[in-house]
Amino acid sequence: MSARASSSCDALEATAAHTALYRPPAQYAGYLPDGKFHAFFDTVGEKGVYLSEDLSFCRRVRAAGKSVWALIDEKIVHHGGSSISGTYLHALEMRGHLRK
Repeated sequence: MSARASSSCDALEATAAHTALYRPPAQYAGYLPDGKFHAFFDTVGEKGVYLSEDLSFCRRVRAAGKSVWALIDEKIVHHGGSSISGTYLHALEMRGHLRK
């Protein structure tokens, strides 16, 4: 197992205690012999503000005492009802959180 895969497993295992547990949907039941379906990417609100799935997961990882690392200069594309792309670095710069 690669270091990256091991790190991901460590984060999921540590985060399980900070995550809601559900009965698995029928299409996933066969993949989960223990019957546990953790909602690792459920969204949360913080001070009345919606946090995306990614940020919600990162909050859970940090609550579990793990570190979160990010490549803030990599272009990310989200596909869904609409497609959004960009870099977190650019978003921070636009909000005035970083100097160019």
